[in-house]
Amino acid sequence: MNNQPKVSVVIPVYNAENTLVRCINSLLDNSYENIEIILVDDGSTDGSAEICDEYAEKQKAEIEHQIQNEGASYSRNKGIELSTGDYIMFVDSDDWVDSEYVLSFVELINCENGLIVSGYYNHDESNSGVLSMIKPTESDLMSLYNNTLLQQLWNKIFDAKVIKKHSICFDEKLVIGEDFDFILNYLEVINNTKIMTIEKCLYHYMRDQKNSLMYNVKPDSVKISLMNLRHLYRISGMSNEEIGYNMRNEKQKVIDVNA
Repeated sequence: MNNQPKVSVVIPVYNAENTLVRCINSLLDNSYENIEIILVDDGSTDGSAEICDEYAEKQKAEIEHQIQNEGASYSRNKGIELSTGDYIMFVDSDDWVDSEYVLSFVELINCENGLIVSGYYNHDESNSGVLSMIKPTESDLMSLYNNTLLQQLWNKIFDAKVIKKHSICFDEKLVIGEDFDFILNYLEVINNTKIMTIEKCLYHYMRDQKNSLMYNVKPDSVKISLMNLRHLYRISGMSNEEIGYNMRNEKQKVIDVNA
């Protein structure tokens, strides 16, 4: 275990008493041993804080309590600040992971300096719990984006040294799209668009939970989505002319998605 890189897993928590135990236990049941679980309670008003304290008392998690609700970006930034691992992963408190989740990423990141992306299970609670599997079939940035595999935090692993050296953080002013903004900033800093993919589903995403961090769409969502899309085009190596052409074509699609 001592020779294993330490992986810090940051979990923002807000009113997740019904799903938090499942989430934490899925990480404790992982085959990879050297995991640091960081729970950041974001001013929960249900029993979430007590659940966090129970795991902290058993020395199975680090816990940070916030008096008032500051939002997921603030919580993730706090988790990064508290982390002591070689690598950082992010998990949402209403989701859970497979037993090989951490190990599958660590095995690849020791060989590659690029971004590693896995597939995930999409549990659509807004559609009677329909389950779908989203798996990478191609590894270029645009294909991953179009297949909704690039925008999420939780199907990736990040180098903690890179994050802290370059002060990469979540923009707490953004109301949506802050995860994708973080990923794009990370990609730009490592100056490496090489992608390694894990062609299996390792993460269980519970879509449209009432208290989900991704549940509410805000009025600025179109503007922010287009800003992130332009950033993606730029780091993908497109010319200004290509960016302008693609932005005109994609604008209505973004508006329709956020309608």
